[in-house]
Amino acid sequence: MNPNIFQGAVPHTTRAPKGYEESGREYHFTSREIFDNMAYNNRFLEYGEYKGNLYGTSIASVREVLNSGKICVIDIEPNSIQAVRSHELRAYIIYVKPPPPERLKETRRDSYITTNYYVNRPFKDEDFQEMEEAAQKMESDLSQFFDHVIVNDELQDSCVQLLAAARKAQDEPQWVPASWIRPTTES
Repeated sequence: MNPNIFQGAVPHTTRAPKGYEESGREYHFTSREIFDNMAYNNRFLEYGEYKGNLYGTSIASVREVLNSGKICVIDIEPNSIQAVRSHELRAYIIYVKPPPPERLKETRRDSYITTNYYVNRPFKDEDFQEMEEAAQKMESDLSQFFDHVIVNDELQDSCVQLLAAARKAQDEPQWVPASWIRPTTES
């Protein structure tokens, strides 16, 4: 919404670029060998495979955004939350959770889901159950890392809450681990 303040990190991928894509704009297009080497050398915050291609968010891509003076916005997988909670990145974690199951069904009544198996299909009861279970597990396992929680009940309201949380994180002092501000002494 405000590209002068917020910017996403440009991810890496091993897939071929589409006709309109430029390396360094939508993705950093790279070979599987280079990608594997980057992963081996811990240069990604997160990475994974989708439809036979590798995708990842590199630490360097995040640094590039931060060094430009902008707030880096990334959507990360739950298993990567601890990786971004570091002195260098100082992440502010906003968890956007689904509403209660009844509301989720109501808001998704005429929506479709895209999967590997179906291009588009309506939501089914098991999809809602899966979302609810995943949300409960994420909260149970990771809630101590969340700086702010938003219930995605109404899209427009959630967006307003998200922007307010980002402003608050920017404007107000945040509690951080002492090790982030005190240099560690080596024996």
